[in-house]
Amino acid sequence: VVGTLSWYHPTLLKTADWPLILIFTLMFYDLNLLMLAPGFQAALPDMRGASQTRILVTGILESQIISNVPATIVLSRQCPPDQVLAWAVNVGGFGVITGSLANFIALRLSREPGLVWKFHAYSLPFLVLASLTAWWLMG
Repeated sequence: VVGTLSWYHPTLLKTADWPLILIFTLMFYDLNLLMLAPGFQAALPDMRGASQTRILVTGILESQIISNVPATIVLSRQCPPDQVLAWAVNVGGFGVITGSLANFIALRLSREPGLVWKFHAYSLPFLVLASLTAWWLMG
């Protein structure tokens, strides 16, 4: 693919955001390798049989640390990949910039000074509101 692109569109490869592509590649590749490591699996909390609230809170918090896509991959091996997990990682996309790679990409592309602080002024309260709403909807 890279060879074909370099032949037909050489400027495309020069203007690609290679650090971002590398982050995506390493995130999924390394995460899958980590998930295969016995020590890593043993270090993860056992979420089988966990309450919906615990899955929701864990998914939201884990998304703030490693982003919601990797959190989905990790948690889907620890608890049932159901509606609660989907709510948890989607709500977890709000909050800090790392909650979702889309946040990171948009803010990185913007280059507007101070936008990160403005983003968090809206996203953190929205994370709290969305978390409470998801918890309420779960009943």
